[in-house]
This record gives sequence, structure tokens and C-alpha cells, in this order.
Amino acid sequence: MKKIGMLVLAACLLLSLAACGKNTETKKDTEEPVTTEESQSTEESQFMEEPVDEETINGIINRLGDYLVLLGSDENYHIFDIGEGVDKESLAEGDSVKVFYVGELDREDPAPVAVSIEKIDS
Repeated sequence: MKKIGMLVLAACLLLSLAACGKNTETKKDTEEPVTTEESQSTEESQFMEEPVDEETINGIINRLGDYLVLLGSDENYHIFDIGEGVDKESLAEGDSVKVFYVGELDREDPAPVAVSIEKIDS
């Protein structure tokens, strides 16, 4: 009885190992050859930037350094990378501002980028 049990376990082990094996078949025959014109247009389309819409949000600067943390008017914190043209020297923590940004709000990778920040009177 023990021998039969060991044979069944060995068979299960072999089947599980065979199921996890790599499929070494290649699909070279089914792929169509790509011409140089097609490959160049594919490469160009990968590097073309999609037009981005600039959006705004109002809030209070909570942290200003390498990045901006804004307490928005929706009472949520939002993190922004700071664009090259933004003058951080004229801003301070606690200022009420209007942030013009590109990207998706509350996304970490890539974070939205503040392209312009204007002080507003509160």
C-alpha cells in the first residue's frame, strides 16, 4: 500500500513539474517581416508626445521644496513635481495659490507637474 501511495505522489510531482516547464516553440513562421519604413514610423510614434491638457486647482501650500504638497480646496492633499518655469522663491508655505498643472491628479508615477503657480487673495 505504501508503494502505491509513493508511486501516486511521484506521478503527481512529475505532472506538476511538467506543467511548469517552458514552452520552447517559437512563432517565427507566423510573424510578418517588418520593413524599414514601418519600423521607423513605429519608432517615431513611440517618441511623439501626446498633447496634454493644462488643468487648475486652488489650495494652500503645505510643503514647498523639491516637490509641492498642496492642501486643495477639496480638503485633500495633492503632490506635484515642480516644472522648470515655476518661481519657487516668491512662494511660501501657507500661501493660497492657484496651480496650473499637467498630468493626472493624485497619480504617483508619473506625478502631475505644476507648470505655473499664482498667488491668490484668500
